[in-house]
Amino acid sequence: MQKNNGTILYSASDLVNFLECEYITVLDLIDLETPLPRAEEDDEAILFQTKGLAHEASYFEHLKQSVSSYVDIASERLDIDEAFIATLEAMRSGVEIIYQGVLSHECFLGHADFLRRINSPSELGNFSYEVVDTKLSRKAKAKYIVQLCFYSELLAKAQNYEPAMMHLVFGDRREESYRYADFSRYYFSLKERFKLSVQDKEFLAYPETCEHCDFCRWQNLCNERWHQDDHLNQVANISRLQIKN
Repeated sequence: MQKNNGTILYSASDLVNFLECEYITVLDLIDLETPLPRAEEDDEAILFQTKGLAHEASYFEHLKQSVSSYVDIASERLDIDEAFIATLEAMRSGVEIIYQGVLSHECFLGHADFLRRINSPSELGNFSYEVVDTKLSRKAKAKYIVQLCFYSELLAKAQNYEPAMMHLVFGDRREESYRYADFSRYYFSLKERFKLSVQDKEFLAYPETCEHCDFCRWQNLCNERWHQDDHLNQVANISRLQIKN
């Protein structure tokens, strides 16, 4: 989530955060206007992020050996609008691999790990592109699929052709492919809920414990809220089911 020329732009991570905990979205929106205190980054989270970037870069080096043309959009150090234009130009020229391509439509902005050219006709010519994302994990997660759908939708707008497939490359270099149409209905439902929430001036949510808590930059604010409210989740080993009951 960021502001560009006065407009709020939402990323795939914003949508995933909303899926995992709507209160993150509430605090992110507040932080855009009035910066909030962040929790210190966890050493394990930093290490995982560093390894993830290394995996992505290593896979790019691997791809370079098997294609005749590629473009690294991030290396050009462009602003958002320039990077978007550079990505479109690379797509129109038919480059085989586009690394860190920037895709945008309305208030949504995506930085796809890779756009890979395939032999399916589109507005670009006798070819089009599909999204490839790298993950350190050895299996797919719901949030990975949401991210792929996010990039695939933006890609469809850019090439005026809906990609049939989207792809994940795991930490062991194994690739799995998924039909965009199999997940798009759920994705659009989630995206619509997200849009309605962020557009609602009265949008509120209450922080609930989830798997994301240990990695969340707002965890200190949630802990303070729970302490003030004397919330039951402060009871050792209590489950969410027990709290609801």
